[in-house]
Amino acid sequence: MRFMKWKTGFLFAVAALLGVAFAHVSLKASNIAAGAIIETLPQTFVIEFSQPVGLASFAIETDKGEAVKGEPVALDYAPPKGMHAKFDIPLPRLAPGAYVAKWRTISKDGHGMASEIRFTLAAPKAP
Repeated sequence: MRFMKWKTGFLFAVAALLGVAFAHVSLKASNIAAGAIIETLPQTFVIEFSQPVGLASFAIETDKGEAVKGEPVALDYAPPKGMHAKFDIPLPRLAPGAYVAKWRTISKDGHGMASEIRFTLAAPKAP
């Protein structure tokens, strides 16, 4: 009987931990990889999450390094209302340089997640 109680308790603990692990949202994909050096900027920045989330904010800044905050880039984008797993954010023309895309999401259970992707837009190569 004691073994059954221990086994039942263990199974409930494992199920609870798996539920917590699966409840957290993660970045599934983006069309610009973290740390990427790209020569051609896509028309949109695409981010896809492991489950639907609310996109509370999205911004692009020039990347001045960890200690110094960069300048914001003007975006013609307002996050949509409702929960979605994929977002397509139109990008403006950007000059060659280092950038950081930052966003904040809210999951169904109310947990917020802030994340970012740093990338570099390289100057076009001379023909």
